[in-house]
Amino acid sequence: TEKFSSRPLQDVSVLVDIKGTTAVKNVTCPTHRVEVVRKSENHVKVGYEDRNVTPDRDLLLYYALAKDEFALNFLTHRPDADADGYFMMLLSPNVTVDKVVPKNICFVVDKSGSMQGEKMKQARAALKFCVQSLRPGDRFNVVPFSTEADRLFDGLQPADEANTKKAVEFLANMSASGGTAIDEALGVALDMAPPADQPYMVVFLTDGLPTIGETREEMILANVAKKNRQNLRLFVFGVGNDVNTHLLDKLAENHRGSRDYVAEGEDLEFRISSFYTKVSSPVLSDLVLSFTGVKVRDVYPKRLPDLFKGSQMVVVGRYAGSGASAAQLTGKVAGETKTITHEMTFGAKVPGQSFLSRLWAIRKCGYLIDQIRLHGETKELKDEVVRLAKLHGIVTPYTSFLVLEDQPNRRLAARDRHGPPPPGTPAPAGSGGSSGGGRAGGWNKRGAPGDDAGGDMGGSGAPVEEEDEAFGSVEGKKREAAEEGLRRSTGDKAVGASKEAAKLKGARPGDADPGYVPDAGREQAKKALRLVDGTAFYKKGDVWIQAELPKDAKRRTVKLFSDEYFELAAKKGKVAKMLALGKVDFLLDGVVVQVR
Repeated sequence: TEKFSSRPLQDVSVLVDIKGTTAVKNVTCPTHRVEVVRKSENHVKVGYEDRNVTPDRDLLLYYALAKDEFALNFLTHRPDADADGYFMMLLSPNVTVDKVVPKNICFVVDKSGSMQGEKMKQARAALKFCVQSLRPGDRFNVVPFSTEADRLFDGLQPADEANTKKAVEFLANMSASGGTAIDEALGVALDMAPPADQPYMVVFLTDGLPTIGETREEMILANVAKKNRQNLRLFVFGVGNDVNTHLLDKLAENHRGSRDYVAEGEDLEFRISSFYTKVSSPVLSDLVLSFTGVKVRDVYPKRLPDLFKGSQMVVVGRYAGSGASAAQLTGKVAGETKTITHEMTFGAKVPGQSFLSRLWAIRKCGYLIDQIRLHGETKELKDEVVRLAKLHGIVTPYTSFLVLEDQPNRRLAARDRHGPPPPGTPAPAGSGGSSGGGRAGGWNKRGAPGDDAGGDMGGSGAPVEEEDEAFGSVEGKKREAAEEGLRRSTGDKAVGASKEAAKLKGARPGDADPGYVPDAGREQAKKALRLVDGTAFYKKGDVWIQAELPKDAKRRTVKLFSDEYFELAAKKGKVAKMLALGKVDFLLDGVVVQVR
């Protein structure tokens, strides 16, 4: 209703009620952040609610009816036959409890002195919930550690009534004191690992740095890798900021798990119990995805996670070629290999589904940023993050919605705003004068002669960080803090960088601004960015400018609401949507169209 409403809508709510004769699966909304409530296998409700909304896009909702054991669906997007396309795979199990694979799980919990008080109380309660939620056929153990590592049982034991009761009593008496022997604790957990054909889950909770025994990050990682039989799934919880995020993140990344960080004062019990509910019922492990008929690249996540009952896996990637294809997903169920085949057609040109290109870019940025965090920055990695982020309107430590794209535009914007220097004002000595090439004199915001204006612009001379209040230095400081977080392994900035990178890596359709958007700047960021069929436009003054316009392209000016303008509007599709922005610069058939 945007074209009928000059103001944002005060209240918006949508309820979608889906009932199927078979199981309803792979419910996803790529355009809005929604809540999916599963009433039963055949009944799903989807809710969306917001306030002060400019309704500038339709709400799209996808779902599938699953008759088979696994619901496997694909969406593709390829606006140009000359470029690679994008795809998204959605996978959900449609299994009953009796088909859930029994699991082997060990809870490794830090009980060092820093865990005293509320943290220890919540950890005990969370682990009690996990132990009491074990299923018949599961095997488990508890390894608390401080100066030394302890264990409840000598090895993994059946989750029968007697053993779970003993574990609950053991946890109730667990108290906090001593140092932090991380290497020894993980070694104890891995020494009791089952045979390699059985998945082994280790839930590792700590609030500190290794202080006892082996404390070197690289040696702890090497020791875990040496003992892993390739069946380990290591799920990490870091509590507070006094943790080594590089160590914990590498442990999770190297061993097909996940990481989460719980700040001081957050509900640790809720976070752990929510996590355990999701992973308590494994269905398919060691997943591998392959294709025939087309060439697929840049698939994320790089290593597919295990699939659990009630979960939904989202995989994105790019493809070249077209025509009939088959996607083959192989995995293991209780040690036996299972293959799921999905036949489909990859189109040479597939308009629509434009959200796929941005979702893919968000996930790739998350992967690249994690590589920078964990293995060091290179120019190639940084440049690729910047390119993708600017093209798709993604906020990262290296980019911002609130920064003008290039230096000439900054100077031009400043000149238009502050005006040229007073008539007759001489150029600063050595500047080369106000004409005749070279560097031209200008005036900065304070009215003093500037010394950094481009000769071909006439020059404003305004320093970059002062040129525009809307694109100012405050945001630059936020970016510097975010970049610092990428380099650090401990402290609040390091924890924040890890959490935000994880958000980008795990972005799902409908996620809004996943990562690196401070709450205070979220609304300002939204005002500076528009997405049109997956293409980012940034607002500069009162003009919307498409990201990454080629600097050497020809320019064509079209007067707003002229006959030429309405001829363009008649093209409909993406061109009409871009024109709806108002004053806009966009690329059409290799020419930059400037609508004024």
